[in-house]
Amino acid sequence: MEKQIIWTKPAIKDLQNIYEYYSEYSIQAANKLVSNLHSQTLNLLGSGNENVGQIDEINIKYRRIIVGFYKILYRILENQILINRIFDCRQNPDILSKM
Repeated sequence: MEKQIIWTKPAIKDLQNIYEYYSEYSIQAANKLVSNLHSQTLNLLGSGNENVGQIDEINIKYRRIIVGFYKILYRILENQILINRIFDCRQNPDILSKM
């Protein structure tokens, strides 16, 4: 069975918040950033690519990929790659330990 990416509600909300914040300054920049974050998750679908991310040092039940200032946290569950959160690395990292 082929792997699929599943976005959790918190991850979708994170993406929406990122878009809303940047769209206040530039809709083009907001679209580009959100598109880039989304496309980086699609790269996880390649054979063996789901393990490309490192184990997160703050919350070890997640793997992470870094895209610009953003950390995309995900988990691998059999044939699913679950996108859990998108975190701005400029924020206080203690927030991640409560996720």
